[in-house]
Amino acid sequence: MPAAPKASGDLQSELMNALKDPNLRNRLKKRAPPPEKKPVVDPAVSDAEHLANQEAEKQELFIELLGYMEAPNGNVEELIEKCKNNTNTCRSFIFTLIRRGWLHGYRVVEEVGAAGPPVTVWPGREWMSAIEIADTTEADLKNLHSSGDPEDGDAEPKSPTSPTSTNRGIIARVHLYRFDNLNKKHTLDSLALLKTAAFPVAPPPFNDPEPPQDNSLENRRNWEAWNIRRQEYLQSAFPQFELIFQKLLATDTILSATFQQLEQTLDEMRRMGEALHMTFKEFSVRQLRKIVQSIPARIKDVARQLQKQTGIIIRDEGLKLTPEFLKNMNLSAAEEDGVAKAKKADAPAAAAAEKDEKAAATAAAAAAAAAIPNPKGSITMGGVPLDVLIPLLKKSYSIVNAEENK
Repeated sequence: MPAAPKASGDLQSELMNALKDPNLRNRLKKRAPPPEKKPVVDPAVSDAEHLANQEAEKQELFIELLGYMEAPNGNVEELIEKCKNNTNTCRSFIFTLIRRGWLHGYRVVEEVGAAGPPVTVWPGREWMSAIEIADTTEADLKNLHSSGDPEDGDAEPKSPTSPTSTNRGIIARVHLYRFDNLNKKHTLDSLALLKTAAFPVAPPPFNDPEPPQDNSLENRRNWEAWNIRRQEYLQSAFPQFELIFQKLLATDTILSATFQQLEQTLDEMRRMGEALHMTFKEFSVRQLRKIVQSIPARIKDVARQLQKQTGIIIRDEGLKLTPEFLKNMNLSAAEEDGVAKAKKADAPAAAAAEKDEKAAATAAAAAAAAAIPNPKGSITMGGVPLDVLIPLLKKSYSIVNAEENK
């Protein structure tokens, strides 16, 4: 048996030499190209499930798109953070007023036991003790207010429905913000603050005139004695209650206004979401994905143009969009990328206009450079200052006279 020929290392030349053999060519058969592979369709996935998957993917893209947008009333994250900070301040003031025995607090709910977790107040960020606020309905609160016994000296809080409760009356209604995880809803709990038997009695006002301050020993002693009496008055129970209570009311006003703005912003965002559904109703998931992916680049382009026009440094990382931005994108469901070609057709015209502006600016600069300078601000004729024009006229006149004499 003859030995097999050694390989030369050149595969292409070996193939061509093999094809020159007639016996080999006769054994070769023509083969048709392989058929295209059709996408495998899972028979278990129905059309309804396929549509549900597409709708879920669209919802994710809508949420991502809403992350770039902001309602006119403000930013949701910032408003939530403000509500949390003001709630912490109110919670600390309420804890102080209840801990000192001056007030009782009750959360007013529609049905006791159905308002979620109980409200708890504590003094600050680092705390070792807390007070749990009991729930009561509006009707029980009215009965509690009307059945109070001011002669009862017990300052311990009792049940809101107890006929021997020590509360003397509702002094204020304040609020605390929380997010209800059960119902997935932003909530503002209403707390009623009621007086107790230990509520401080207002002392006579401190109206002593301030003595003069000078270097004399007597006046210095008089002022120190006056300052001691003034500090004793300010540190007494009722002035301290007034100070804390007024701060609580001021913070509660800010909290209520911020929460109202938050609700308006959430309504605006909800309407924006519905508008997005209507705008992109005819768009496919692929088109919507391309539009969402193109938004960061569009924001950078707009920021770059504004920075070039105004000279102001604009950070595109913190920029938010309004629905007007989507209207200016010239969206079209008939295009592959979801954007109409009309915007692209305007590009040559914009480039030509920019070129004309540059040419006009260059011509103006050249004309300004060719103009005769007029540093003294002299009167000009035809753009030439008189102090330059008169020597030129004299020179031309002398030349004409010399030619006539010849």
